[in-house]
Amino acid sequence: MTLTRPHYLIGSAADLRPAELQRVNPYAKAAIFDFDCTLAEHGATELPPDSLDMIIQMGRAGIWVFVSTNIYDEEAHDRQSMLRKLRDPKNGERLVIETIIPETVTPREGDPHAFKKPAPHMPAYALDTYGLLPSRVFMVGDQQRSDMKSVESLGINRILTDKRGDLDHPVVRFNRPIEELQRHLGGYGLFPPHLTSIEDWMALSFAERLAIDRQRRQPIDISN
Repeated sequence: MTLTRPHYLIGSAADLRPAELQRVNPYAKAAIFDFDCTLAEHGATELPPDSLDMIIQMGRAGIWVFVSTNIYDEEAHDRQSMLRKLRDPKNGERLVIETIIPETVTPREGDPHAFKKPAPHMPAYALDTYGLLPSRVFMVGDQQRSDMKSVESLGINRILTDKRGDLDHPVVRFNRPIEELQRHLGGYGLFPPHLTSIEDWMALSFAERLAIDRQRRQPIDISN
C-alpha cells in the first residue's frame, strides 16, 4: 500500500498547541485524534496528563476535539465512556466532543470492521454530523496507513506524530517497521518537536534533522 504523505509532522501529539493549528488556518475549528500510540500508549484506559492538558488548551481556544479509534465492543464503549466524562476543570465543558468508533458509522446489520480506518467513514462522519469544513479540520495520528489514509480523500489537514509508548497492536507491530523504513527512504523518518510542514522539515539536511530529533528525545533534567 502506498503511504499517504502527511502535510505536517510533530514528535508528540501532546506537544501540539492551538496557536500552531491557527497558524496553518486562522479559522481552525477541530482536531480529530487517533488514541492508541498517539494520545496514549496502546490499550491505555486513561488519558495521560500531558495529552489531557493539550486537549484542555484546544477547547479553551475554541478548537473542538474528536477521537477516532479502531476498537470494538466493550473496550470501545469503555473508552467512549472514559473520554465522555472528561471536563475542563475551569468551566466544566466537555473536552472530547465525540469518540468515534467503527460501530458509530456502521449501518444496521453491517460489519464494523469494514468501516475502520483507513476507510474514510469515521472522519467523514465528524464532518457531516458537525458541519465542519475539511480545511478547518486536522487529523492527528501516528500511522500513515490508517490515520493519514482515512482523510486523504476528504481534504482534511494531516499531522503525523511519532509513536507513543512501547506497546502496539499485533498487526500494526508487523507493519510499523515497513512504514518507518518507507518514511526514512522518503526523507521524513525523523520528527521535529513542534508542528512543522513536511516541506520545511525536508529542506533541512539529514544531519540537522537527526540532531533536532535526538534533542527532542532527551529526557528533561529537573534535578536543578
